[in-house]
Amino acid sequence: RIMRRCILCEEQQPAENFTIETWQCNTCLSSDAALPPAQDLRALDPTPASPAFGGVDDEGPTPGFGEPRSYGMSTVSMISEDEVFPDDANLYTDECPESCRLPLFCQCREFTMGAGCFHTEGHLDPMKIAFECPRLCPERCCQALDSLLHGSSFDVASENSVSAGPDKSSLTFHTKVLLLTELITEIHLFGGDMADSETGLTGVTFVREEDNLSAGCIEGEESCSLKLDPENPFFKKVTMQQVIFEADPSIHRLEKFICYLCLESLAGEKLEFGDLNEVGTIQGKSWLQPEVAEGKLCITGVGFADAFPVSMQLVDVAPMGDDVDDALERIFYGRDVLSFTCLHTGLALYEHHGMIAMEDPSAIPVLEAVMEAVEHANPSWTGLLPNAINIIDDALAAKMGTTASVLRLDRYLTHVIQKKLSVGMWDASTNHYKKLIPLKQQISILARAVGVVNRYNRNKPSFTVYSWACLSGDKVSKWKAYLTFAVQVLLVTMLCLGMEVENFGTQTPSLLVSVLVSFVIISIAWAQMENYNAIKETFPKQMGKSLMWLDWITNKVLAVIVVIANFLLLGSTAEYLDLVLNSTATLFIVELDDVALSVDHEGIVDALRSLAYRLINEALQNMDKRYWAVKELRRSHPKINLKNCALVW
Repeated sequence: RIMRRCILCEEQQPAENFTIETWQCNTCLSSDAALPPAQDLRALDPTPASPAFGGVDDEGPTPGFGEPRSYGMSTVSMISEDEVFPDDANLYTDECPESCRLPLFCQCREFTMGAGCFHTEGHLDPMKIAFECPRLCPERCCQALDSLLHGSSFDVASENSVSAGPDKSSLTFHTKVLLLTELITEIHLFGGDMADSETGLTGVTFVREEDNLSAGCIEGEESCSLKLDPENPFFKKVTMQQVIFEADPSIHRLEKFICYLCLESLAGEKLEFGDLNEVGTIQGKSWLQPEVAEGKLCITGVGFADAFPVSMQLVDVAPMGDDVDDALERIFYGRDVLSFTCLHTGLALYEHHGMIAMEDPSAIPVLEAVMEAVEHANPSWTGLLPNAINIIDDALAAKMGTTASVLRLDRYLTHVIQKKLSVGMWDASTNHYKKLIPLKQQISILARAVGVVNRYNRNKPSFTVYSWACLSGDKVSKWKAYLTFAVQVLLVTMLCLGMEVENFGTQTPSLLVSVLVSFVIISIAWAQMENYNAIKETFPKQMGKSLMWLDWITNKVLAVIVVIANFLLLGSTAEYLDLVLNSTATLFIVELDDVALSVDHEGIVDALRSLAYRLINEALQNMDKRYWAVKELRRSHPKINLKNCALVW
């Protein structure tokens, strides 16, 4: 239900108790109660607010599952969509060339709810704020709302006139952001009194199997909880409303908290906390516009103001359909262990510029450098590799923070383009779609290359002489692989032809040794099969090459033949010395492709670096050359494919 607070009796009541568009309930109106003095009502705005989301005052059908509603991220730049993306529907198309079609995991979006700066909310005048407030908002960010809360007599020139956030003079409400390392399967919300006895969200507990992580204040009675389907632990819809109130009138310090949060799972189960209030402001308190996100959502982070959660970071994996594993391994990196990555820096970007929280802030300068190349270099792709070398080296060094940041940045740009928004730290000319889309394509290419390195660090497969020849690509390694395969086939053939099984089972010690050694060979062969599958998952583009087919034949077909032949051979051997020699021989055949390879860690890192560079260059060269030509982009009028963040000529 929509709740409103009467300015006279100060009681929260259902909206139907306010039949007249005023901030007085019907009971107070009928009793002819006196209004407060006029000076106390400077901030009242009886104008009805527009519906915040479907289901409250629907003006059309609610988008179905998989069709996320347009979600407005707050940005400081005050750029309208008309200035960034065209309104003409004829300039948008569903067609997309194969060369610039994004993989499904690159079509996933990452965004925030409740993290944006309050002065960009819809019920304030954006033009007035844009005029009064510099783009970076140093020391003036709170003036618009302060004036709204306190009236025109508020002294904006006072040194104490600007203060926001908990227990400090700061423009940023957030004091930290906790990023989750794994997908959660259960969530608990806790509430307590925040402002004028109004209930707000004070703490949260995340659960994944046996792991429990709590943050904030969780003392007292548990407010509500929701257990998700372990096979499909995603949310269909998330709704959030916040309140900003004057916590310390003496220094005009403002604080913000979540007064309403509704999480709806894919199965239709709801976790509803607090009451939904009508948007508006009375002296000392302002209820902000509710934010709504729909899709196939998972929680990736929570922003805090001291001990209280005030925002959330989400990823929409709806483009993946039912097969979300490929996306989840790029979103989470906890290796099935639920934990937090705590961030205390970069919160101004997170709150004032509409950015998402990232583990490594070094990804932001790379983004700015690539955009500079998009604006000035010809071809613009020449700015990608020189600026991304450190990113790739950090990924090779298994620095998960850097890898995760690049992948998050890619998903964030997807959200910006698909929802026709803007990057808050840039002006309108920089946020033009003819610049954002080439930027997104380059960052996606970088993310795909970093993703290959990330998969290697995650799976840690062992290279055989065949897989190494595919990765390195040099002729010596290839010839060594072909020679090794020939030797393995020859030895297995000789083993099968040379066996004499007439005496099989006649010697009890031989049969016992045959069983024991067969178990050892089976375990080795099984490990090699799993390693082959790990190689296949880590380097899927290499699987079409003939050398990988040789690897498949060796580690699967020949391994099965060797296990059977070893059992028959040892079961037919009478002499103890022959048992030892035959056992050693069969073990040697199975491991020959591993023994023939001699490469150290540095060699593997160099090969992976070369592969990453090669993947980036190949992808850039295969794209339409007009993407990277600044003058051609200015002259031409390509259509836009929002799903793939692509330009179509």
